[in-house]
Amino acid sequence: NKDKDPKKGKRGNRKSARHGSRNQHRHKSLVKWILETFPHITQQADNNNEKKNDKEEQAEEEEATPKSKKPQHVLDVAGGKGEVAARLAICHNIHILMVDPRPANVSQTFMNSVLPRLPRKWRDRIKSRLEEDPCMIHDLMEERFSQITAFFDLSTIHPDNDKDDKKEEEEEKEKGDTPKNESTNQSLHQAIQNASLILGIHADGATEAIVDAALMYNKPFMVVPCCVFPSLFQTRMVKDEDGLTRHVRSHDQFCRYLVQKDDRLKMEVLPIEGRNVAIWWDGGDIK
Repeated sequence: NKDKDPKKGKRGNRKSARHGSRNQHRHKSLVKWILETFPHITQQADNNNEKKNDKEEQAEEEEATPKSKKPQHVLDVAGGKGEVAARLAICHNIHILMVDPRPANVSQTFMNSVLPRLPRKWRDRIKSRLEEDPCMIHDLMEERFSQITAFFDLSTIHPDNDKDDKKEEEEEKEKGDTPKNESTNQSLHQAIQNASLILGIHADGATEAIVDAALMYNKPFMVVPCCVFPSLFQTRMVKDEDGLTRHVRSHDQFCRYLVQKDDRLKMEVLPIEGRNVAIWWDGGDIK
């Protein structure tokens, strides 16, 4: 008999299944915490639903509303496959706009990862509706979820780009070319302006940019820092617990570095496994 790979077979499959279950339990607990901490996003979802139910009233409102006015959404930065986005969109009727350089199939994520682990009552109800309308989840995602396929960093989201970038865009316009940064910058700028909440759950290199953008635009936010990347961000300095200022190298230092950006920010340990320290602000006490 050939030697069996310990990573394969029943043992490996059981471990993988347990890991998936832990992730979904984490996402469930995370979404519950988000809804409890930022109840205004649920109220916004209710308002959007009421407007949709009355099409005539909605049409009249759209005529009276400036075209630049957009419905508010939760901005999910570096959302990956979209587990949190799928739960918020389908289970809680919340409009989600994700910013991630990798395209996400959130309908598939919901069907494969979220639906099998929902309470039986919810599963049966959704499956029953899917028998009547197999496209239901896809249609709901078309209505409640959208994505900007781009990186999220201050050089692209700041309303006033660097002069060099503007000069380059003007030169491209003179040549008749479409400026490569203009469209993405404007989309991200509007995405932040119209956000009711900005999320960055293990957003890696975008984490600090989310905090800075939220403070710049006075938007409620929550980030759960993960990787620190000290070699990429060498200018970060934090006042340590002993009063000395040091370079940010550890996860603990990174969390304190972020919360020290503004005295309104809070740091809280979440009821989930793994990296579970949240830095957040509810948008109150605007300066």
